[in-house]
Amino acid sequence: DLAVGDSLAFVASALNASGGLLTAEGYTWSSSDPEILSIDDNGVAVALAAGSVSVQAATGGIQSPAVAISILGTELVGTFMSRGGYKAEGTAHLGPDNEGQLILTFLDDFIIDHGPRLEVFLSPVDRVAPESINVGILKDVAGSQTYDLPEDAELGDYGWVIVHCVPFNVSFGFAELK
Repeated sequence: DLAVGDSLAFVASALNASGGLLTAEGYTWSSSDPEILSIDDNGVAVALAAGSVSVQAATGGIQSPAVAISILGTELVGTFMSRGGYKAEGTAHLGPDNEGQLILTFLDDFIIDHGPRLEVFLSPVDRVAPESINVGILKDVAGSQTYDLPEDAELGDYGWVIVHCVPFNVSFGFAELK
């Protein structure tokens, strides 16, 4: 996954049927939709708009398999789902503030059951994992609230927001961010 504005450098190697490296004169790169992802002659791609594309390289009549790339928009939204018998509802929004800093916002429709030391996590998976970041203690069990994220946090790093009861290591609710 890439976010709009991200770039990624692709590298290709041509192999013969035995797996040996072939000498290539250079590669031609292509994107299935250049309006979503542009790619230059050096294999450097730039995400231009939200969507899904595939990238291929070709040299000497040999074409690579397509590599699928998803481009996220400039913001992600998810709907909370309950977990573990606890009630969780509402909307989470992840996107930049007016200064371009990434923030997490729970909208007015957010509501979750009470629990001891509920904390908010962003995670690449649907549970609190080693790669998750703790963005703070839940400010309220209902209504709008905003959480600042670390300056190095990027939109495409986290696909899930989780409200987790730390003392009992149980999640009350989660939302997949799309």
